Amino acid sequence: MKLPEQPGLITKEIERFEGLLGAKVGLMALHLDSGQTLQFNSDVLFPLVSTVKLAIAGTVLQMIDQGILTLETLIPIELPQQGTGNPWVERCLEADGVSRSVASLLEAMLVRHDEKAKNFLMAAVGAPENVAHYFDQLHIKDLRPDGLRAGLMPDLYNDLERFPYTSAVVILDQWRSRLSEVQQANLQELHRSVNNNTPRDQGTPRAVVEWLRYLWQAEEIRPDSRNLLLSLLRQTTPASSVGPRLRRHLPVDTVVMNKTGTARDTLADIGFILLPQRLGVIAIALFVQNSYKPREYQEQIMGDLARLAYDYFLMTAAFFQDQSLDNQTV
Repeated sequence: MKLPEQPGLITKEIERFEGLLGAKVGLMALHLDSGQTLQFNSDVLFPLVSTVKLAIAGTVLQMIDQGILTLETLIPIELPQQGTGNPWVERCLEADGVSRSVASLLEAMLVRHDEKAKNFLMAAVGAPENVAHYFDQLHIKDLRPDGLRAGLMPDLYNDLERFPYTSAVVILDQWRSRLSEVQQANLQELHRSVNNNTPRDQGTPRAVVEWLRYLWQAEEIRPDSRNLLLSLLRQTTPASSVGPRLRRHLPVDTVVMNKTGTARDTLADIGFILLPQRLGVIAIALFVQNSYKPREYQEQIMGDLARLAYDYFLMTAAFFQDQSLDNQTV
């Protein structure tokens, strides 16, 4: 059955919401059963922000499937009293005897939004290089979670690798004196990346949804790994400073498995929405960038956009189901 084109009225409604936000909106939604899509600025690059944690989790699970890691693998986590928060430094200066399993770090990163857990998992998988390689294997080009901060710290990491632990503290002290300079470089790099539309630490909504499709269909990872990831996403609740987005205006019993991302100029929410009555699953990526409106207002509109996608696919999926039943009775 030929899929209908996206109605112009739907596109105009998304444009209306974009106007209310005074922002750039990116939306890609895919009904995984029928292939029906809903899209707006789906090939425009947006910052991935904290949704990149899902990419780290995907890489971890792939390495588990390959036998490189296990869920029980212990990652040392205790740091010096004045840690830097940088994953490379943390990996080199880890203290003895305090560890957490990969499973607990995944839960902390995805469900409780723990940045430290993210940093330790990044170190364990060799991010950003191996995360980028993960997407290369999937042949997804417009999704580059290389990590801005990651790319600016390799010299310090290499220094720490070359010297024994006793010398690392001295090197770290020298590095701390340059911390403000490095932080400023991060901000400048972020500014250049966003304004020049370079693909560093950014992705298109279309590429994100293509990746979500791979996850749902358990391509490149085993079904039990996929099920673990979906279970964690289903438990996710917004951080204390973040309101609901995809799920904000959906029916109260709707199952949503998602990951949010937040930066000063970008709000994001990606994941899966289950339709009722066994009508299928929506993979969705939603971004709002450079809005001058209050964050809560932006999140309200994101909820409206998610509900628009939900209602659209609910109607079209029901139509396809009715057509299929009619064909079976002919």
